[in-house]
Amino acid sequence: MDSGDVVIAKDHGEMSERALKIIMQEIHNSSSGNLKRFLVPTGNTPKEIYSRLVEEHKENDTTLRYLDLFLMDELCKREHGQLSMFSPSDSEGYFFYILHRLQRGTDLRRTCIHVPDTQNIRHPGAYDLFIDTSGGIDFCLCCTGKEGNIALNMPGSDQNSITRLVQLDATRFAITVGIRTILSSKRILFVASGEEKSNVVKQIFSATVPTDQIPATYLRTHKNCTYIVDESAASLL
Repeated sequence: MDSGDVVIAKDHGEMSERALKIIMQEIHNSSSGNLKRFLVPTGNTPKEIYSRLVEEHKENDTTLRYLDLFLMDELCKREHGQLSMFSPSDSEGYFFYILHRLQRGTDLRRTCIHVPDTQNIRHPGAYDLFIDTSGGIDFCLCCTGKEGNIALNMPGSDQNSITRLVQLDATRFAITVGIRTILSSKRILFVASGEEKSNVVKQIFSATVPTDQIPATYLRTHKNCTYIVDESAASLL
């Protein structure tokens, strides 16, 4: 497996700053008029990265107009026996998250924010096909949960999984990109922060082969993945 570039940051703030620098390089590398396609997560880990990106836009006029943003997942709810996506106005939804934490503070165009939808229930991989026809993912920002999931690919997810419906618990559902969707990105930046992620980070770098019990270990098979973890997350290395 490929070890990739590994950076250990002092804390969450430094992790976010280092991640921002890499993201800025990717943004600046996009030529005027050509969209750069990003696959991005939500959750606690990237919050400060997005905040710093908003600051970068406001203070230095950094434009996000040429970003085409693909969200990794979105929540579903069951109404009248049917599953439907959370609306952009639902504060628990991931579209709402990205609108309020990134889009509304920058010049990122709302029409360039894409979310996996219920089409992927009837036709798993429809989102992947849309990504492919758009030109593929140039850059993926990736985080992990305490169980070693990437996006909502929980333990037991197959390496070749594609965008699909997943059941999170007895009542909650979501549409998530698959592991194959993530690994198809041209470049991946993995970030992790906090002691609660230390066991997952240890497993990523100690596993001799990737395992579906810790889906994040599949990142080690990617040829262009950079890892930035803070000292707490790296404490078991």
